[in-house]
Amino acid sequence: MTDHNKSKSHLLAEVTLLRQRVLELETAVSNHVHTQQALQETRTDLCKFKEHLEQFQKAGKIGSWELDPFSNRGILSKEFARIHGIDQLDFEMDELINLVPDEDQQIVAKALENVLEPDGVYEVEHRIIHQSSGEIFWVHARGEAIRDNNGAIIKITGTSQDITERKVAEKERRQSEEHLSVVFNNTTDLQILWAVESQNEFRVARVNKSYIKTAKNFGIDISEEQILGKTLDQVLAILGLGQDELDYIQKHYQDAATTGRQVDYTDAVDLVLGTYFSEISLVPTLDAEGKCQYILFNSHDVTNIKNKTEELRKLNEELDERVRERTADLHQTVQLMAGREVRMADLKRVIKMLRKQLQNAGMKPVADDPLIHT
Repeated sequence: MTDHNKSKSHLLAEVTLLRQRVLELETAVSNHVHTQQALQETRTDLCKFKEHLEQFQKAGKIGSWELDPFSNRGILSKEFARIHGIDQLDFEMDELINLVPDEDQQIVAKALENVLEPDGVYEVEHRIIHQSSGEIFWVHARGEAIRDNNGAIIKITGTSQDITERKVAEKERRQSEEHLSVVFNNTTDLQILWAVESQNEFRVARVNKSYIKTAKNFGIDISEEQILGKTLDQVLAILGLGQDELDYIQKHYQDAATTGRQVDYTDAVDLVLGTYFSEISLVPTLDAEGKCQYILFNSHDVTNIKNKTEELRKLNEELDERVRERTADLHQTVQLMAGREVRMADLKRVIKMLRKQLQNAGMKPVADDPLIHT
């Protein structure tokens, strides 16, 4: 091969190699561009995720934290810092512990110890002292340890949710329930709170003391424990009532449950030691959707009133009978007196006639003659 051909062949080889390197470079540049684009998209997605996470935490009043157990330092989310009144997002664990009131520090410390156990979690409800305002708030705190493949703890993460509103509502509800319980158990009316399981089934949720006391007064020895959890037909069976009474009473309960309106009626129940008369109200309690959840049975005892009314009725009947008898006696007396007056008038006429006859005969009556004074 001539030198010219060798040079040409060598040149072609270099050109081919150069083209190959150019292609490789173009590919590398293209890959780099795609990588940069992917990185930028990832950064954008991460920013959006972080933004959405912050919005979610703010809406749910849930803050998050991450702790390095080796340095005892960590990072807080913005919402966690806001809930606790902290200015910075980095923290030392001791700083957070100092925000817990002394009365709650023991339960918090015990919960933190659980994290160190295998599969252990940190979960507790406790109070915190807001660092900025000094106010007391309630939080539900939860955390867990992140471990490496060997089971060693590398970090601890957790959340803290502001539950102050819930705790305040729970306290108000407890106070309200305590107040209602006092009223419930101190009213003289008989009361049962029925849980509505269906339109045809009602179960005792609560019963007051007056109900138990009145039942015993009428010869039915029952206790609160025997009544709680019983259905309507079971309670009526304990009271000794039959199917007819059950059907009559259950109809009123069904009306209250289906209409959601108060039902009032009067009832008379024959018990062991007598008849119990009452004015009854069934008051339904509805949920947010208008469905009947409970029915409050309130029975106002009118037995004494009924008995007194019956006694008064009998007395009135007895009085009417006596008036009728006296009227008849008086009528008879009047008739007798009228008869006597008639007879007296007749007697006077006879005396007058006799006196006249004596005078005509020339006779004078003696001084003591009763006819003279007639």
